[in-house]
Order: sequence, then C-alpha cells, then structure tokens
Amino acid sequence: MAIPLRQLGSLDLQVPVLSFGGAPVGRLASVEQAAPVIQHAYDQGIRFFDTAPLYGAGRSETYLGHALQDKARDSFALATKVGRLVVPYGTGVHFDFSAAGIQRSVEESLQRLQLDAVEILHIHDPDDHVDIASTEAYAALDRLRSQGVIKGIGIGMNRWELGQELMKYGRYDCFLLAGRYSLLHQDGLEFINRCQREGIGVILGGVYNSGILAMGNVPHATYTYQPAPDDIRARVTVLEAVCQEFAIPLPAASLQFALMHPGVSCAVIGAEETAQVEANVANLAVSIPPAFWQRLMELGHLDDRVPVDA
Repeated sequence: MAIPLRQLGSLDLQVPVLSFGGAPVGRLASVEQAAPVIQHAYDQGIRFFDTAPLYGAGRSETYLGHALQDKARDSFALATKVGRLVVPYGTGVHFDFSAAGIQRSVEESLQRLQLDAVEILHIHDPDDHVDIASTEAYAALDRLRSQGVIKGIGIGMNRWELGQELMKYGRYDCFLLAGRYSLLHQDGLEFINRCQREGIGVILGGVYNSGILAMGNVPHATYTYQPAPDDIRARVTVLEAVCQEFAIPLPAASLQFALMHPGVSCAVIGAEETAQVEANVANLAVSIPPAFWQRLMELGHLDDRVPVDA
C-alpha cells in the first residue's frame, strides 16, 4: 500500500504517517543484520527515519547511514537527537546539553549518518536539565536552523508537560511524544490540540505503550518497559475482547487510533526484523468501522473528547 503523507506542523516537510524507529536496530550486532531491515522499510514507503546517539551508543545512526548512503537525499527525511554524547569506542553515552556538547553531538551524528544535514533535531529527554536545555541547547539548535543544517527543532519526551514548559522559552517546530496518547492513555490530548492550533507538528512514539498493545495480555507483556501491572492487563483484556468482536487486530486499532487525531503527523514504530516492518504497514490498511470506536467510548476506554470516526 502507499503510505499517506502529512505535513509536519508548519514546516515545509511532508512525512509518511508511519516512521521507522531506529532504537531496535541499535541493539543488533552488525550492519549486515540491520541494513536489510532498513532497506525493507524504505522499499515499503517508510521514508522518515528516527534515531538518536542513545540507540546502541551510536550504532543505530551508523547503521542508518550505511543503509541510506545510496538513496537519493530528497527521497527520505531523518530525525536524530541531542543531549547525549557517545563515549569513545561506543561503550555508552552521557548527558551533555551544553552548547559545546550540542555542537559535538551534531557533528558526530552527521558523521555516523554520512550526511551533511538532517531534517529534525530533537532535544532528547531533558527532564532533569530544563535550564540548560532551554538556553544553551536551544540556542545552539536555533543557530543550526538558521544556517539550514536542520529544518526543525523538536523535543523527544515522555511527558507532555515538559513540552508545554519548554514552549515558553523557544520556537519549536515539532514534538516527539511517547506513550501519552494511545488506547491506554489520552492525557496528552489537550497538548496535542494546542500544538495543532499553533502549527507545531506532533510525532507520536509508544503507541503500543512499549509492547502490551502490540502483543496483548500475554505473560511477558511489557508496559512502559516494565512487566505490565494487573490494572493495565485488565484494561487490555477488555480492548482485546472488543477487537475480537469486530475482528480487528489490537495493534492495528492502536496505530490507527493514534493517527486519527488531525494534529498528529506520524507515528514512530521501531523494528528489528523485516516481518515487523511488514506488520506495521499492514496495520495501516486494516479497515476499522466507526462502531468500533463508539463501543470503546461507551465502555469508558476512550476519552469522549478524542477525535475518532464515530
């Protein structure tokens, strides 16, 4: 299927509604393992790639750089992140939101990616570093934006409140919000509404809440990267029952729910196998009737203010 495109906020940039999350390939041992997965995503029409120095201590960026080096530069967009520097020899990372740290981070990322520019740079998880992230880090990125090294500045975050706070101190083009707008959580709704009003793009991560909305209520299901607690399992059991009633895969419902908000430009979903890429694309194509969303609202599993085709 052709993956639909959406504009990313007010930027002159269209991205596919499904973005390739580069964290899982960062766990692979070699470029020979990672390259076929990235190539398959590209061939499937996933042309927006999200990565970070944190993912595999630079391996994710290196693998993406290798796999994309022979692709026309205007055929894909790429986002990476700043705020963590890779320790020499790729043995780990450490926080650094200083202006010098940001400059070094960008230079090293571009080298690993084999690029001279990227579309988006996100300030990565600045929760405990708001003061320096909103001053030194932002100023460094603002200069890069004015120089054309990047098109947009974003924040990669797990709390929408962080984005709301940092909006006071700078002009952000987009936010990558993980885990706070999904079938289990819609507490990011008003923040997304505000971003839509102000022309700020929203990229959603964690639409499966780290696993349980992809695999269902199975013994090893994870929620926010921990074993899923009983109350979450109980809610997922209800979601699975409604999905079974309508013959809809839970992952398809989870992905399409996130994308129904008109203020959401795309969802980032990671993959480390070609089969996972194919499953993600297939989930976009599943037909979901309005009655499905209405049933979830009636059961109290969706905020009645969320935009759905009901």
